Amino acid sequence: MVTVDETLVQEILARMIRMEALAEGQNERLTRMEALVESNNERMTRMEALVEGQNERLTRMEALVEGQNQRLIRMEALVEGQNQRLIRLEALVEGQNRRIDDLTEQVRETNRRIDDTNRRIDELGQSVNRRIDDTNDRIDTQTGGLRRELRSDINRQTFLILGFGAALIVSVVTAVVFG
Repeated sequence: MVTVDETLVQEILARMIRMEALAEGQNERLTRMEALVESNNERMTRMEALVEGQNERLTRMEALVEGQNQRLIRMEALVEGQNQRLIRLEALVEGQNRRIDDLTEQVRETNRRIDDTNRRIDELGQSVNRRIDDTNDRIDTQTGGLRRELRSDINRQTFLILGFGAALIVSVVTAVVFG
């Protein structure tokens, strides 16, 4: 038979107990590690959900930015249309300014014509007055008393001639300005 040394057996048993205690400690440690891993898995799941939410938010933001880009493109097209309209309006204003310049020149020419006509009317009036004076002188020498009646007739005729000249000027100015 084999003799077993009692101290050796006790030592082996003590080692086994220590090993069991160590294994028990390792089991506890392993349980804690498993709990920690499980906790980390839960945290990872929450983080993945958070990342997924952020991805969805990012997708929505990208869609919003794309919508803003489309709006910006439409606004740029609208501004370009407004620029084209402004260019057409500027050309129209330039044409109107040329027309105003032409009309101003026509008014100046009409004023020159009116001045010329007024000078001619004055000359005609002076000529008529000279003829009236000459005629009065001749009549005075030929007739004595009829002079006043004839002079009033001549004055009426002169007034009619001058009135007709003024009416002619007004009609010419009206035709040129409003014609």
